[in-house]
Amino acid sequence: MKISRFAVKHPAIVIISMISLLIFSVLSFMSTPIAFIPDVNMPMYHVITVYPGADADRVNDEVSILLEKQLATLSGLDSISCKSSDSLSIIELEFSDDVNADTVLPSIREKINRIKSDLPEGLSGEPFILLMEASNASPILSFIMDSPMTEDQQTLFAEDMVVPALSSIKGVANAEVIGGRKNEVRITLDSGRMEALDLSVLGVSRIIGSNNRSLPAGSVEYRGKSLVVETAGNFQSLDDLKRLIVGSRAGSPIYLGDVADIELLPPVEDSLLIADGEETILIKLYRRDGEDVLKIIREAKEILSGLADERTDVDAFNYIQDESRVTFNAVWSISKSLLLGIVLAFVVIFLFLKNIRFALYISVSLPLSILFSMIGLKLAGLSLNLLSLAGLTVAIGMVVDASIVIMENIHKHMSEGLDKKTASIKGAMEMGNAVLASALTTISVFIPMLFLKGIVGIFFGNIAITIILSLTASLIVSLIVVPFLSAHLPGTSGEKEHNWLDKLSDLYKSGLEKMLDKKSFIFTFAAAVLIISGLSLQTLGMNVFPSLDTGEIEIHLEYPAGYTLGKSREKTDEIEKIIRDRVEGIETMFFEISPGRATGSVLLVQADRREKSTHEINKILTAEINSSVTDVKALFFNGGLDTLITYATGGRGYIVDLYSPDFEELELASETVENIIRQDPSVYYADNSAGADNMKLKFVIDPYRIGQLGLSTYEAAATGTVLYLGDTVGTYRDGEVIRDITLISDLHEQPLTSDTMNRMHLLNSMGSNISYSSFSEMEMERTPEAVSRENRLYHASITGYYFGEDVTAIDKRMNSKLEEIAFPSTITRGTGGTAGMLEDELPGMITVLLIALFLVYAVMVIQFEKFRQPFIIIAAYPFSLIGLVFGLNLFGSVLSFIAFLGLIALSGVVVNNAIILVDYTNLLRREKEMTIREALLESAGSRLQPILMTTLTTMLGVLPMALGRGNGAEMYAPLGQVILGGMFTSTFITLFFIPALYEFLERKKTSS
Repeated sequence: MKISRFAVKHPAIVIISMISLLIFSVLSFMSTPIAFIPDVNMPMYHVITVYPGADADRVNDEVSILLEKQLATLSGLDSISCKSSDSLSIIELEFSDDVNADTVLPSIREKINRIKSDLPEGLSGEPFILLMEASNASPILSFIMDSPMTEDQQTLFAEDMVVPALSSIKGVANAEVIGGRKNEVRITLDSGRMEALDLSVLGVSRIIGSNNRSLPAGSVEYRGKSLVVETAGNFQSLDDLKRLIVGSRAGSPIYLGDVADIELLPPVEDSLLIADGEETILIKLYRRDGEDVLKIIREAKEILSGLADERTDVDAFNYIQDESRVTFNAVWSISKSLLLGIVLAFVVIFLFLKNIRFALYISVSLPLSILFSMIGLKLAGLSLNLLSLAGLTVAIGMVVDASIVIMENIHKHMSEGLDKKTASIKGAMEMGNAVLASALTTISVFIPMLFLKGIVGIFFGNIAITIILSLTASLIVSLIVVPFLSAHLPGTSGEKEHNWLDKLSDLYKSGLEKMLDKKSFIFTFAAAVLIISGLSLQTLGMNVFPSLDTGEIEIHLEYPAGYTLGKSREKTDEIEKIIRDRVEGIETMFFEISPGRATGSVLLVQADRREKSTHEINKILTAEINSSVTDVKALFFNGGLDTLITYATGGRGYIVDLYSPDFEELELASETVENIIRQDPSVYYADNSAGADNMKLKFVIDPYRIGQLGLSTYEAAATGTVLYLGDTVGTYRDGEVIRDITLISDLHEQPLTSDTMNRMHLLNSMGSNISYSSFSEMEMERTPEAVSRENRLYHASITGYYFGEDVTAIDKRMNSKLEEIAFPSTITRGTGGTAGMLEDELPGMITVLLIALFLVYAVMVIQFEKFRQPFIIIAAYPFSLIGLVFGLNLFGSVLSFIAFLGLIALSGVVVNNAIILVDYTNLLRREKEMTIREALLESAGSRLQPILMTTLTTMLGVLPMALGRGNGAEMYAPLGQVILGGMFTSTFITLFFIPALYEFLERKKTSS
């Protein structure tokens, strides 16, 4: 090609251009952020509303449905779902991929403001809006303090010192404190004294609030100066509160201290955080999308180390979760695969060429292509992560292909006696078109991947962009740098050595000549193998993404309804002891405990330092704890990346989604589905989001009777809130700390009995004490634990948890059984989780494959200016299915989307050898006027060496990846396994089947 001639004749321009590109490549590499996985940007918001004391039904009716109706009209909204549970409403808004999340935020605020006045009283603040970035799904760093400080002191230190210091780091999105409790001023009313002195709970609340005020009073002129006036009436000490007059009796004042205990105490516990058996607080650090994980955590640890050194009351910070460890280990593992692939590729080239300088000239394309790719990654705003590095590893063998073909042809001409410059120009120009076509066919198969949406598109896009950049760089290197080096650097010898390759080439030509006379056998054998491979595909299981062992285990514990916080703590401690006895290599373990449930996390040592994988540990713990511990449903899952994939797919396990406008009808249908899933042989636990119930104690007020007694329903409800839940009635400044003032009664600490309503009193307008039993009755009522809605229909998720990677087997069994059920016409059914994602995304993947094959064909039609011969070349591709089945079965993997990516990549890789063979055959027929058979045999013999070299470099380049060693290797290993197997089988097809098909079709064309 002309560009090769230019490179040979203008060395100065080539040298300075290469130096410039290398400088920019290094700068790009140094400034490219490092992360475990690419940023998953899915435009999604959560609207969160807290309604203290309200059950799930009330939250759904009074908050969620109201917000849902208003927000459902947002432009660009893909789906809206809401979950109502006790005291909490969460509305999830998912927008189309093309929607900019920042632009819709004002619209969301506007919609909420329109109905703010319609929301019930008693909400804890206004609904707040949270942007759900993937980086918010999991913190990058979690840690606890080892300190003798009290919980109050730890919380204040964390909020006032640690969080601001960490938030100042560039790239940090948020730092939050979990489990911390600052002391509050607790006013505990003595219900007996209140009744005896005829005091009203609401009256005391109003007096406290109205006597703790500071208000501006404008400005006045005083002694010739204009001054701002403020009326200050805040409580200055706890004694001020104790001396506050709240009533009178027989002319004597009644002080608040006479009817209440006033103390500085921790808030009433509604949850606990336990780390390694001790109560503690947890601090979590989140990063912004696009920022460097390693850099942020390194700076965070430096800050924390400095704080620990400065403070005598902080012994150490103990890390519960550290993504930098996982990220570094994963990046280092794939980097080692990359380096090993480079070394193996160099060895192959040297063994074939037997010339160290030629091998170095070809091998230089590897680091140059990788470095030049850094510029593209930087411009594209991508990070160096598990998947982009996997793309570089896959590209190792491919990037030297072009250089091998060019250099091998240059070497051939030197052997024929041409000088270095002439041989370099002629060798590059002869094979330039074939190299360009091969590179373009490979690049073209990755272009359609850039148009995939969702998490699949993000993951595949990173791999595709990296490979496209690497191949583009390798094309430049092969057409410019390789001819330049071979022409101008000393020591390149053109003497041809007759070695084992010559014997192998002669043997191959002889064998091929015999096989060309037995085309029917070749075609029959190839068809039989292809059919068997197609049938074997059905034996492979399928999943979306492989599950990873990053040393993190998630724990979900559910206890019977009504379990107190104390009982939940006791049961969690029992389970923690079993885990510590059964699992080796635990670094840290913590639990967040609330009444009736607990969630936990276990951090293990790296996989190479323990005998069992997290998958095996999860299976053992699930079986043992559920069988040996009473009153618990225990589930164990892989953490880390699996958590993010769960977040993206909508849940773990096999999920059946049911929708209906009628909640009771939905409950009945969900129970039927739950029973079917529970009976499946692969399911070890089934869960029904609509099947869990709570019991609620309800004071049913008689509106007529309460009116007769001179009271209102509001007074009764508000008083009940103060007596049992407590109410924040103001704030108190304790030095520099602002503390809440909470009003509550001694009844909240006492068990509820039938006599309790007689001890709960209200003061009516006539000053009479009226007991609750005079106007209400106590009832127990069943209420759902949570109410879910999606796209304005009630929604139930029935989940079957199973071990293993294959989701298709259970999906087939479930679909056949569910089809037999006659659901009411108002019930609609869908599949969620990974099975649902397979159904949604697999058609798109197949479409990408078909487009890739068409683009490969189109590129070859343009090169050959023929329609028949590209079909000959592309005929090698279907036989890569043999390698796919062989590779995955050999390594025990399932057909995941990552493996499917390998199948797509093969559509552009396996044809390269056929292109070289067919293109050179055409050249011999055209320029040397050889017959079809003569040209085929000559082409096959002379092109055997570059075909074997390119095949082996590609196979050995991905071999370290296929072996799947190190952290995160499970994610990318199937990609290497498929390419390794596909290249192995398709090469044999190329060497025998393609020449036979070429001769058959070309002779048929000639005879016609």
